Amino acid sequence: MAVEVGVVSQVGSERAYAAMLAALQRPETYPDRPAAVRCVQTHYSWVFLTDRYAYKLKKPIRIRGADLRTLSARQAACQTELTLNRRLAPTTYLDVVPVRSVGGFASLIGTGRTIDWLVRMRRLPAERMADQIALRGDLRPADLDRVVARLVAFYTSLPSEPGSPREILVALEARLGEICDELARPEFGMRREWTERLAIDLHKAWRAARPDAAARASAGRVRECHGDLRAEHIYLGETIEVIDALDSEPALRVLDPAEEIAMLAVDLEHLGIGWGTGVLRDAYERHSTDRMPDGLWCFYLGLRALNRAKVALWHLESPKDYPEPEPWRRVARDFGDMAATWLRRA
Repeated sequence: MAVEVGVVSQVGSERAYAAMLAALQRPETYPDRPAAVRCVQTHYSWVFLTDRYAYKLKKPIRIRGADLRTLSARQAACQTELTLNRRLAPTTYLDVVPVRSVGGFASLIGTGRTIDWLVRMRRLPAERMADQIALRGDLRPADLDRVVARLVAFYTSLPSEPGSPREILVALEARLGEICDELARPEFGMRREWTERLAIDLHKAWRAARPDAAARASAGRVRECHGDLRAEHIYLGETIEVIDALDSEPALRVLDPAEEIAMLAVDLEHLGIGWGTGVLRDAYERHSTDRMPDGLWCFYLGLRALNRAKVALWHLESPKDYPEPEPWRRVARDFGDMAATWLRRA
């Protein structure tokens, strides 16, 4: 599915939108007058980093579950992001603030016509994010135990998913189909033999794991979780905070918590923390008293690795933002090969 980028009618033109982006990279735009502003691009957003804060601007796009081409849609999306993330990062997510046209310039100071909206967050020290700690070789099993304890307390606080077990399984099976279809898209340039073998492995593992998944759905294990649990989203401070919950497609947050823990295990393995998989599973079972079947756990690991492969390839849909395709294909191959290992153990 191609990305559709729309011009923000409230800003007036693509040139005016570019001027707003430029203004948001200038210190004088902000009330606290930071020394500098750094801009980071993600798939859905622009993030402007000042000395104390991070400001997230939603892109005016329509892509899969998100249609953000209107000002009101972006305001609603900002509010949704704030609400969702206050569940696991209450001291990080502060408020939603307007970007206004003041004297013909975009500004966060003064009064004027609102031309866009930002989520304002406390800027977390990059060196205390779990991915950076892992890359330095300083991540410890005790760190992961703290993370899992925080997550299990969160999962326990959530109601069970109201959908029927059959609806939950149908939704999961739809995710499997989407992954296989996306990996096999000819324009992504992945070898046909590789994608076909992965599809066979995935569906074979699912047939073996389905009875256990059905039993867990019937037991009310499935919740509306974080949805994008990766090491770069975990702040290992005095208090654990988990940021950047998936906010674009609510259905993709509806997960067995064990699958979400597997999501983090896959990310850590990709960062070179192979021992994290066993530590995370042990910590989850201990803190939740929820014993995971071996086959279902391996299936979840393979599924989440293939999902990361799919998301890597989606970057190829935006050649203007990501002009070099081969690095993303390489990431997809790495996650696909990881998935194959886990799926064949399921």
